[in-house]
Amino acid sequence: MTGEASKAPSEDQCDVALKRTRRNVMAMAGIAAGALVASSLAAGKAAASGGKRSFSLWDCDEGVACFLIGTKILTAGGERAVEDLHVGDRLPTASGRMREIKKIASWVVERELDRNWPDDVAPIKVCRSAIAPNFPQRDLYLSPLHALYIDGILIAARKLVNGRSIIRCTDYDAHTLTYFNVELEDHQVIWAEGLPVESRLVGSMAACAPLWDSGRRAELASRFRSAVSPWFDKRDVYDKVRDRLEARSEANLGGYGCAG
Repeated sequence: MTGEASKAPSEDQCDVALKRTRRNVMAMAGIAAGALVASSLAAGKAAASGGKRSFSLWDCDEGVACFLIGTKILTAGGERAVEDLHVGDRLPTASGRMREIKKIASWVVERELDRNWPDDVAPIKVCRSAIAPNFPQRDLYLSPLHALYIDGILIAARKLVNGRSIIRCTDYDAHTLTYFNVELEDHQVIWAEGLPVESRLVGSMAACAPLWDSGRRAELASRFRSAVSPWFDKRDVYDKVRDRLEARSEANLGGYGCAG
């Protein structure tokens, strides 16, 4: 067998590549369509409200990186529910050092009657084993902008939603949502339900890793890179992470226990 022939992609590899292209082309179409709908809705709401915008939890800086009540956080003494943590508790971090909790804040959001949760408030559900086998160990619920630590970068949970293993729970069955954030001495990666995620990042802190959370144009560019990658692969770390998780979710459809 020649060297050239030995490097030829297998049938399975070609199938995976074509599925990636198809998936990302469809995503590009969805992003473009969503932009048009959002623009139209925004114009309608502005006209109806005289240009005023309704308040969202995420207008508050504290509301950015939050855990839903009940989330298990790894501490020096084992896992504890986030609502049972206290200032001064020590948490293991990905840096290998323990860090003390400096501040814990909680926020309660109430759902409008007969309405779903808006996208910027609805929890993102990272299903058990969505990232890798037993990562997370149990279903994890985060606020949309809370970042997961994967392959050396921090990625906002909302940027990894695929509708199968990582889900935006606009129909979450509760009248109120109680979120908590955990602020340490500095920005760190901690463990929630066995998955590495960020602690709260405030303006005076330096991010502990590169952060990825961009708008529609950046997302379209990312999807385009992934769509053409079988022929011209210029994907960055985020592109590869998202592609890998989407492929994993398709291959394991029905295996996450995501009902409800």
